[in-house]
Amino acid sequence: MNPQSAGEHHEFGLFPDQERVIRHTLPKEIETKIIEGVDIAAFKKKILEMEGVLTREHVIIQDRNFALAKQKKRGEPTQHAVRIPSTRAHESEQFRDALRYLGLPILAYDRDQDGGYYRVARPSLIPRRSVRLRDVNNGEELIFTVKENRKKNQPSGIDSRVEIEVPLTDVQSILDLLEQIGYEERDGVLNKKDRTSYSFGGCSVEINSAPHLGIPDWIEIEGPSSDAIKRIAAQLGIPETAFCSMSLGDQVEYFKMKK
Repeated sequence: MNPQSAGEHHEFGLFPDQERVIRHTLPKEIETKIIEGVDIAAFKKKILEMEGVLTREHVIIQDRNFALAKQKKRGEPTQHAVRIPSTRAHESEQFRDALRYLGLPILAYDRDQDGGYYRVARPSLIPRRSVRLRDVNNGEELIFTVKENRKKNQPSGIDSRVEIEVPLTDVQSILDLLEQIGYEERDGVLNKKDRTSYSFGGCSVEINSAPHLGIPDWIEIEGPSSDAIKRIAAQLGIPETAFCSMSLGDQVEYFKMKK
């Protein structure tokens, strides 16, 4: 296999054949939102009547979102050490996938007295991703997420994109890495919500509340496929015309315009 030519850039910072393997195997988030037109109290009652299972109630989620603010000039590749957040094999694999999806080829694995870490290359150009640090219930869980950028105006109202989630014990090494490779925390909407979750028909159904943003409660349905989401929504009395794929910021702007 020939290395990349000097000016050639691939989406994952890897060789083309490796890209195809990673793109094929990365997990995807497939979900829709219903942001209006549903009586939430009646909906909660209905999902329980249909033997949906309440899995978590009134979980407080706070997200810090990051975006690529600047690219280094060509010809200025750098290297960084990033601490491995877990000793569990499957979580370490998720972390490797997240680094690669950020466009950071892994050069080596090393250990010191504090545990393992990867040495990664920061190429001259890296892809733009949606990056999130999630705090659940004030530190009960910390999750590092790298996503494919949201596609605007999905005609189906169902959003399908790569999503890699990695549990963390500490966020500082991730914050340091994001700063080093040019990601900055987004200002604007405080992405904090109260979430109640149900399992129903192989899908996750979540009811979210963020009254401080001045928007009504909304529903999210996440499943293994678009067809599964449509099937569950139909059983719960939600028409496909109610589906949307807005970000939380877009929801805030939408309801501002409606006032």
